[in-house]
Order: sequence, then C-alpha cells, then structure tokens
Amino acid sequence: MQVFFRTETELIQLNRQLVVSNKTLDESVRSTTADLHMAHRELAKHQHLLSTLVENIPDPVFFKDLEGRFFRANQAMASSCGLDSPEAMLGKTDADIWTTEFARQTDVDEQVIIRSGKPLINKEELLIRPDGRQRWVLVTKMPLKDEAGNVVGTCGIARDITDRKHQEERISRINHQLEHLNEELLTSEKRYRGLVDHSPEAILMLDLDSQLFVDGNDSALKIFGISREQLLRSRPNDLSPPLQPDGKTSDEKAHEFIRQAFAEGVAVFDWVHQRVDGGLVECEVRLVSHPDRNRRLIRASVIDNSWRKSLERELRSARDQAERSSRAKSEFLANMSHEIRTPLNAVIGLTEAVLRTELSEPQRDHLSTVVDSAESLLSVINDILDFSKIEAGHLQMEHTDFKFRDLLDDTLKSLALRAENRGNVMLCDCDADVPAVLVGDPLRLRQVMTNLLNNAIKFTEQGEILVRVGVAQRISEDRVRLHVVVKDSGIGIQPNQMDRLFEAFEQADSSTTRQYGGTGLGLSICAQLVKLMDGKIWAESDLQHGSEFHFEAEFGVATGTPQGLPDGDLLVGVGVLVVEPNPTNRAILEQMLVAKQMSPIAVATIPEALEAIDRAAATLHPIRVALLDDHVGDPLPLLQAVGDGKPRLPMQVIVMGAVDGPRDAVPGATGWLTKPVKQSELFQVLCKVLHGAPRVAAVPVADSPAIVLPPLDILLVEDSVVNRTVAIAILKGHRVEIAENGRQALEQLERQSFDVVLMDVQMPEMDGYEATAEIRRREQGTDRHQYIIAMTAHAIQGDRELCLAAGMDDYVSKPVRRETLIAAIAKANP
Repeated sequence: MQVFFRTETELIQLNRQLVVSNKTLDESVRSTTADLHMAHRELAKHQHLLSTLVENIPDPVFFKDLEGRFFRANQAMASSCGLDSPEAMLGKTDADIWTTEFARQTDVDEQVIIRSGKPLINKEELLIRPDGRQRWVLVTKMPLKDEAGNVVGTCGIARDITDRKHQEERISRINHQLEHLNEELLTSEKRYRGLVDHSPEAILMLDLDSQLFVDGNDSALKIFGISREQLLRSRPNDLSPPLQPDGKTSDEKAHEFIRQAFAEGVAVFDWVHQRVDGGLVECEVRLVSHPDRNRRLIRASVIDNSWRKSLERELRSARDQAERSSRAKSEFLANMSHEIRTPLNAVIGLTEAVLRTELSEPQRDHLSTVVDSAESLLSVINDILDFSKIEAGHLQMEHTDFKFRDLLDDTLKSLALRAENRGNVMLCDCDADVPAVLVGDPLRLRQVMTNLLNNAIKFTEQGEILVRVGVAQRISEDRVRLHVVVKDSGIGIQPNQMDRLFEAFEQADSSTTRQYGGTGLGLSICAQLVKLMDGKIWAESDLQHGSEFHFEAEFGVATGTPQGLPDGDLLVGVGVLVVEPNPTNRAILEQMLVAKQMSPIAVATIPEALEAIDRAAATLHPIRVALLDDHVGDPLPLLQAVGDGKPRLPMQVIVMGAVDGPRDAVPGATGWLTKPVKQSELFQVLCKVLHGAPRVAAVPVADSPAIVLPPLDILLVEDSVVNRTVAIAILKGHRVEIAENGRQALEQLERQSFDVVLMDVQMPEMDGYEATAEIRRREQGTDRHQYIIAMTAHAIQGDRELCLAAGMDDYVSKPVRRETLIAAIAKANP
C-alpha cells in the first residue's frame, strides 16, 4: 500500500504538474496547428501559382508516368495535340496522338531520361499527326521524382518553332542562292575579264573627273601602239588628232558624244584616233555610261574600221564603175535597138505596103516570108531588151485596172491562127470565181501568157493546147492570187533539163535552137516577170506526152466592179445544143453555159445531135440554138432537122471555127464565133440570134473592120529617110508634112496647125523630148493642145513612161505597124 499510494500532498503536487504539462502541451499543439495552417496556406498559394503558370503559359507543358501516359497537361499541350481540353489527354500515350514512328522515338528518349535521371534539353522534334499535318517543336524533358527522390515519370515543356524552321529554310535557300550567285558573279567577272582582255575590240575605261584612262584591254594597247603604263597616264586628247575629218576639234566632238552617252545611255559614232607614233586609225566608237558609286566613268569600245573603210571606198569605186558600165550597156542596147529597128521598120513597113498591092502568088509568098523573118528577128531583139531591163532592175510594174477575161481572150485570139496553122486546138477554161477586173500590169501578164503559149504552139503539132485559170488563194477582199496553167500535148521535156528550164539562154535541148528557133530567154523572162508579180513559176512534163507550165501571181481586185459576166437574164433556161468533137472544149463550153443558167446538151457528133434535138423537144427546155463546130462533119442533116416540119421551137445555128475559117461554110447559119470562144462574144451572139439585140457590151464577133480615117494634116518629125518613107507609105491618103528635127518641127507649127504630130525621139539639133517640152511651154495660158504621138526605136528603159512624162499623148515603137499607128492616130480624132 505504501508503495503504490502517495501522500495527499504528493498527489496534489503531481496534479499540479499534470495541469501545467497539459497546458504546455495545449499551447504547443495550438502553435503547431497554427504553423501547419500557415504552411498549408503557403503551399496552396505556391500550388496555385504553379498551376496558373502551367495553365497559362503559351508553350505546351506535360507530365507522364513511367508507362508514358499523360496524367497532366496544360491547354497549350492539348491544343497542339488537336484535343479540346487537357482532360482529353489523361491516360493517353504519344502513340494515341502521333505517328507510330514518332511515338517510338519519344519513348526511347523518355526511357533514357528515366534510367539516367538526366534531362533532355532543347531537342528539335518534327511532330507528325496521322492526318499528315506537321509541326516543328523545341522540347526540354526532365525526370519527375517523388519526395524520396525516386523517378516516377517525366515532365517537359515544348515550344512551337515551325515558323522559325520555315524562316531558317528560306534563309538557307537564300544563302544558297546568294552563294550560287556569288559563284556565278565571280565566274562571270572572270569570263567578262577574259572576254575584255581577249576581245578584238579596244575597250577602255575613262574617269571623267580626272580625264584619265583607268583601264584598257590588250586590243586597246595594240590599236594605239601604247603600253599599259602609258595608257593609264593618257588623256583622250593624247589619242586623237587635233581635228576630226569634218573640221571640228576632237575635244569639242568628244564632249558632245560624252554628253549624249550620259543623256541617252549610249553614243555610237565614227572617229579618227591617233597612235603614239602619229599614225591615224579610222574607228567606230561606242560610248556607254558606266555606273559607279564614287566616280563618273564611261566605257569606250573602239573597233578599227580601217579595213572596212578601205573596202567601202573600193566598193564605191566598183559601184561607180558598175553604174558607168550599166549606163554604157544601156546606151549601147538603146543604140543597138535604134540601129536594128530602123532598118527593120523599113523592111516590115515597106514590105507590108507592097503586100497591099497586086502581086503574083510567088511574089506574095516571098514577101510574106520576108515579113515573118523580120518579125522573128524583132522577137529576138525584144527578148534581149526585156532581159536586159530585168537584169538591170529597170523594169517597173504598172498597177492599173484591167478586165482579165478580155485580156485572156485577146491573148488567145492573137495566137489562134498560128496554132491553127500547126494543126492545134487551143482551149481556155477560166473559173467563174476569177474576179472580172484586176489591178496589176496587164502588159506583163499578157507577155508571160503569150510566151508560154508560143512555146506550147512551137513544140506541139496536131495536138491540143489548154489554158486553165483559177483562184489559188483569196488573200483579202481586195487581193487575189491566180493560178494559170498552160498545158500542151507536144514533145515534152527531158527530166534532166527541168532544173535549168528557167535559166537564161537555156533550152530543153541544144537541138531545139536549130529545129524550133529562139534565144532561150523567153522562160527566164517569164520567171523574172512572175517574181515581180509576187508569184512563182514551175513546169511539169511527160516526155513525148506534153508539158504543163504553171505560174501563180498576185493581183489587186478592183473595188465596185462585177465579179461575174454581164447581165443576160434573157438567156436563163434557154436550151443550147453544143456539137463539139473535142471533149475538153465541149466541157468548157458546157461549163460557160451552165454558169449563165442556161440548159446545155453537149454531144460530139451530128447523129448524137439529132437524137438530142428529139429528146429535148418534149422537155421544159427545148433546144433553141445550136453551137456547131465547123469540123464536126456534114452539117446538112442537122440543118434539115431544123426545117423538117416537126413541132419544135425555131432553132438557130451558130458556127464555131478558126480565125481564117470560111464564114459561109455552113449555109443557113445565123452566127459565127472564132475559136477559142470568148465568153463575152458567146453571150453577145446568143442574145443577138435569139432576141435580135446584144445584151452585153459591144464586142466584135468577127475580125474588127479596118479603121477608116478622114484625110488629116499630119506633121512627121523624123530624121531618118528610111523611116520617113515607111511612115509616108502607111499614111497614104493623108496630108503629110516633113520636119527632120525638133527645131524644124517648131518652125512648122508656128506656120501651120496639124491634127497630129508624129514625133521621133532621137534626132540631131533638138530631140523629141526637147521639142515636146517647148510645145507644151508655148501652150501654157491657152486652150490649145497639140496631140503628139512618140515614135521611137529605143526600147530599153521604159520609153513609153519617159515619153508620156515628157508631155507626149501616146507612144508607138518601131518598127511601126500600120494598124498600131492608125489606131493611135484615131485616138486623136475620135
């Protein structure tokens, strides 16, 4: 008892101690609790700050456990992963968000961090979404540890550097380009320097402020005969003479060109330089202002033109010599023409005068042979003169309106008799779309066609010659390109001769010169004339089966002119029988009639014609007229059929024949057409025989009657006795006065008035040009006008143009043909 219990005093004392201890403990607990509350508040504050930082930082922040699962992330991280909120990331791994390859690489990096406990700082990563979108980020990752220091995961922060990467790539590309450009610039500078150093041009650089040359290449040193050290101490005046060839000082002209170079960027001029040894060098100089920050520089390129200037002087001398030779040649040809044409004028004129008298047949044959031979000689002279004019470039093409079909038909008619005499049939086929009126040179076009037709006639016997014309190209409303073909059935051309067919003085075979005659210039002249018409010419041939000559030429189309044939509405629907044994001509005639809306029936023989008449009688278009070839056979059955009393409309018969064919060979015929048949003549005759009057412009159906003039007072100005004799013979029946030169002509005109003056051009004392000019001068201020016709044997430099320009009214060339001269005089007295 005494052991376990104390005295009351002790118990009280213990109780007091217990109370004190409890109080101390309570105070300690309260103090500790207050400290804990304060620490908790501080912790909450720091947690709030950290959370606020993580949630609001623009860079993605994330936390992962040891398995790589996200257990915390901020909104920036969620947005970079394409998710709406950080909660959507919880429990996901990189493999759930990025590509498998990227997830595998991040897992490897994080395992290294977990094992080593060391951070991964500023690693550039390319984030690739499964949909292909990419972003570049700069990532720092660290190990995440607990209170005990154990690694329990990873955490990290990333910064989007996509824009920076793109900028770096652009900068890298730019740097690469700059490096490349720098290399090219260095290479270019080396190349430029090499070009400058090795250029045959002298290249110098002048400082305008110091007036000293600061650079120059080897060619400059060579031209001026100077060393580089001397050049760099030289001024422009040191390399030029005091005066230039135009008399101006070199200093004055140099400043003028320098100002031009700075104002316009460049100045190019001829210049005479002076070498250090005093020698002069003719040069071409190009000044170019040269940009420089610190100095006013100008670059001079100098070319030594001494050789070129020397060559130019030689060329000028050669040109002058060639022009003198050309003038001498032209004068020679003109004189030759005059000297040859003057006796030819007598031969042809007087022989034709004799042929118009009573002669025996042998005499007429002999004199006709003389005329034919003179005509052949004249043709040779004309070929030579034409070729000379073309070769010298003196031939000028006219541009005048002309009716193409009339020109074509007249050309064919002029050669029809010659073709007929060789047993040839001449045909023409002109497309309807060929314009009626063209603008060009009708004389030269006719010359080409005449030349080709003459060749066809020459090399064809007992055959067929066809001219076909069509439109090759309608270039514009007022311009057309025609295609003309001259086809014959003659001897053809050797294949090895085709290439040089259009060369001067060439013929298909040397034997043709002896057998067929000619100069070999005709086709060459044709080729040159066609070229002047902006065209081309070529040939095709089948040996022993004929040739085709083609040419194309351009012409204007006259505005406001009809493109077809003249009006002929009375012929529409009229039945026409064509009796023509030649199939080509038959087809051409049928085409002409169809184009006029007539109803043709074309046959080859009289029996066929009789059958056609009976068949057509019961149709809507009975035959009203028959076109009958004069060699088709006995026309009597056809004429009997016309009057056999059967119920038919009256039928007229028109005969088609050669130029010299007998017009009364077919009794009962009501009309005659000369072959080849002209469209205008055909429709005029049809209108005339069917309706009694022509419906188209008057064109003579048969040969034109001779022009009959009343007796006229004519002044013949001619120094040649022979030519006067010829002219007087032609002008028989007129009152003719003679003047031997221009001065006598003026005296005669003072005393007497004349209806016409026939003026020779080349005469002593005063020629025809001077006399005409004086006549026109005297007429000024009066109402008088003396009609003057030039007669000249010159034919080399556009005599017609020269005569008309001199004031003459018309022109005839010698040898003077009676028909030509009478026609010219008739114009003065309509």
